[in-house]
Amino acid sequence: MANISLKKFPFGKVLISLSAVGTMVGSYAADWNETHIYNPTWPPHAKFHNAQTMSMGTALSLATLYHLWKPGRSRASLERCATTR
Repeated sequence: MANISLKKFPFGKVLISLSAVGTMVGSYAADWNETHIYNPTWPPHAKFHNAQTMSMGTALSLATLYHLWKPGRSRASLERCATTR
């Protein structure tokens, strides 16, 4: 069995990642049905704004995941950036 150190396990990153994935998937699960996107009584402009909101949630979630997990981000690298100003 792998030896996992709880000190090095990024619980915060995992929680933020779960929130981002939930936001990304949840909007499509809630709105991609006959009450929202396929609702014949909604005008096209309302459907556009619903799709725009869903897409923005996906884009922001992907940006969050990218910046959260990209390599080279550590406390030491942030401290170096702060001291060079």
